[in-house]
Amino acid sequence: MHLAETIQQKMATDQLHSLSDNELHRLLEQSSSSSLVIDPQDKHYTTGDLISDLITKDIVSRKQKRDLLKVLISDKYLFKNIDTPLSNDVFKRVFALRLIETLIKNDDQLIGFLLSDQIDLISVSLITYLNRETDYRGYLFSDNNAWLQTFTHTANVITTIIRHPQVSIDTKILLSEELLTKYATYPSHFLFGEEIATSKAITYLIKLYPHIEGRVHDYLSAWVPTIEFSTDDDVARYYNHQRFENAFVLSQKIINSN
Repeated sequence: MHLAETIQQKMATDQLHSLSDNELHRLLEQSSSSSLVIDPQDKHYTTGDLISDLITKDIVSRKQKRDLLKVLISDKYLFKNIDTPLSNDVFKRVFALRLIETLIKNDDQLIGFLLSDQIDLISVSLITYLNRETDYRGYLFSDNNAWLQTFTHTANVITTIIRHPQVSIDTKILLSEELLTKYATYPSHFLFGEEIATSKAITYLIKLYPHIEGRVHDYLSAWVPTIEFSTDDDVARYYNHQRFENAFVLSQKIINSN
């Protein structure tokens, strides 16, 4: 029986209350070397999902969570072969994004297992990641077809940071601007929910800090893609903009009504 299956069975019968560092390391390696992103219609419970549950149920200790974050934002995961175009290591990067999002949410709920310097490091790492990542395929067509949704996961992490009370407003604004710039300049069509995730991040920023709404709208007003199409890139950027505008209106209605 694999380690993941053993842990899952113990969790199901409430026999698991802690995890050794060695077990967590082995589970992390097992997760990142297996199929990480599955079809949403497939109910298979992955090892990545298992680690997320271990985090949210506090079976992973506070120290282990801090150590896990250090590993995730390293060249071994978040930046794994990031400068190699269309590398399958994009799966490891997406895996890291998903677990980073879980850790930030969990820290927000528990208030404080992440140290302030680690929260700052996450933000700096994400800005670096945004500037270096180029593989934003939504779906990978191969022998093992799989969802990636790299940009959507990136936007989800930034939304989680925006909602975290310990992150400074300047950092949140900077991350939002970097996200919008990456979205606006991307030279291909976004077709896998990227506009929804991006608009959600910006809407939460405005909801939490209403005094910067004018600044955000000025930024968005200045984002006007050309309608004189001379390349396929121009067409993609125009329709990405249209999709974002529609999603932003809907996002404001939904989030502000809650």
